[in-house]
Amino acid sequence: MRLVQGCADGTGVGKSPGSTRLACRNAIPAQGGRDRVLEFRRRSVGSSLRNRNLPCGRRESELLSLSARAPASSMHVRRGQKRALQSPAWVLLLFGFLASSPCRASPASLPLPETPHVLRLLQTVVFHNASDTDIEGATFLGDVAVVTLDTRTWKFKFLQPWGVSGLTPQEWDLLLKIIKGYFLGFVQTINKMVVFLKGSYPFVVQSLIFCESTSNGTTRGFYDAALGGESIVTFSADNGSWVALQENAMADYVQQTLNGDKGTVATLQILLLGQCIRAHNTFLETGKEAVQRQVSPDYGVFAHKTPPAPDSLLLVCRVTGFYPQPINVSWLQDGKELPSSDFNSTEILPNHDLTYQIRSTLVIKSADERSYACRVQHISVGVKIIPWGAMKTSTQRKEHHQLEDEEKRKPRRTAEMLSLSPSA
Repeated sequence: MRLVQGCADGTGVGKSPGSTRLACRNAIPAQGGRDRVLEFRRRSVGSSLRNRNLPCGRRESELLSLSARAPASSMHVRRGQKRALQSPAWVLLLFGFLASSPCRASPASLPLPETPHVLRLLQTVVFHNASDTDIEGATFLGDVAVVTLDTRTWKFKFLQPWGVSGLTPQEWDLLLKIIKGYFLGFVQTINKMVVFLKGSYPFVVQSLIFCESTSNGTTRGFYDAALGGESIVTFSADNGSWVALQENAMADYVQQTLNGDKGTVATLQILLLGQCIRAHNTFLETGKEAVQRQVSPDYGVFAHKTPPAPDSLLLVCRVTGFYPQPINVSWLQDGKELPSSDFNSTEILPNHDLTYQIRSTLVIKSADERSYACRVQHISVGVKIIPWGAMKTSTQRKEHHQLEDEEKRKPRRTAEMLSLSPSA
């Protein structure tokens, strides 16, 4: 997996107040930036997580209190220790636990959509140097941004009205205090790792924790960390171990450090396959109107002359304004589907209003008298066939309508025809 740089909240870049450097608007830490938990505190928190008999609210408050009291001086490199740095993974466990409390009410039987909507927590930290750092992050359900945090104002920004239901007001306040403290610790940890590994600035550290649950009961959870846009280590909840994704000393060091922290590994498995899944299902219920909505596309076919080949035409099928993202666009010649190698399609691109667009092009000869049509398959409309130009004869018009009727009668569901790509 490749993690690319960019603004997690999709706002683009702009100048920060009082600064000439371009930075993402709403720069925010979502789930990282708070790595200052002592070894004994990690053991204490792990015990709390395993204590299923604690009443609702007490377990979460105990976790928050233990974490918030972690002193800033706890982050340092100890001489003679093989594991010189504290595990940066633990920072993210707090948010995963808090955002998915089992004490909140959840429906006994949640009607999950057929298309999985992954719950993702993203963090990007730009280290310009040891003292100049920009951090941003966000929580997404599928492709819908739910909540961010502006580190300039230290206020949560709920991008969806149902996002606030993830925590109680008291829990959001406590989480904010934790993030403030742990952001400093996270920066200190990475800076010390740079010294330990003799690294250099600038660089970008990115983290992704995600989980998903489907209607057939399948669940999975992963945690990925990246440096400079390239994944460096990954954690699979099923395997219960960290794996280096690069063959270098730094990746090996990070892998050994994280795998050496058995308590965090065990807790991360619990969070990814337990707490995170419950949070995923809760958000699916409260935000189902947003993530399960269907918006039908606008579409059309038009032609351009191609200057390098004046005897050719470029047919363009433009489909825009659809949601959800999965779609299939193909071309028909005299009612028969052309192989994908005969035409070119763009990637599915986002619009400003959380819908998507795609274009598909086909080159034909200007003198070609065969009929051409663009076929669009989307869950909101089923199958639509858009012919190019006017039908030359009544026979062609009749054939077109017969073909469209046949497509609609095919006993296969549109969703099954669409190739779905994972959100993480």
